Amino acid sequence: LRGRVVTAPVALVTGGGGGFGRAFSRRLAARGYAVVVADVDADGAAEVAAEVGGTPVRADVSRPEDTVAAVRAAVDAHGRLDVVALNAGIGSGLGPTDPLDLAAYRRIVGVNQDAVVYGLDAAVPHLRGTGGRAVVTASLAGLVPMPADPLYTLTKTAVVGYVRAVAPALAGQGVTVTALCPGFADTAILGSMRDE
Repeated sequence: LRGRVVTAPVALVTGGGGGFGRAFSRRLAARGYAVVVADVDADGAAEVAAEVGGTPVRADVSRPEDTVAAVRAAVDAHGRLDVVALNAGIGSGLGPTDPLDLAAYRRIVGVNQDAVVYGLDAAVPHLRGTGGRAVVTASLAGLVPMPADPLYTLTKTAVVGYVRAVAPALAGQGVTVTALCPGFADTAILGSMRDE
């Protein structure tokens, strides 16, 4: 290896400031990845990044320009991108009989659904160069309806379908895309449903 620079693999984790994102960041760092922790909560991203020796980035991934900037930050800081964990997610706070709150609807679609499209679009060109992987946090609600939050079910079902649709073509380009569908976990997204 004389004269050759060997760099650690690089991972970008969205929604990295808490919940599953914090766990992804810890696990990736423990496996030797340089981790870029992106979150709309700048303090949460900084806290996790400090814990794992990573780089914090404040990003609202419902905005395509923030997603592009987060990917650029990872590539600029480390010269490559091997893994992107598109993990940011929120609940709507709206039940099945609640009147539509347009702002809440737009927000959940932006964070849970649009951010996956933006994230793959921004990351895949870099992942092709490393034979990289994209891991998308969907939900059991993407496979089985969750009546308590139909809008959450809507977005996670769309994410599962999108990953299923793009994964074969991207695999042909050397990029693996996987959707994770966890059930209920003790994270902040549970909100008022935690006791239940």
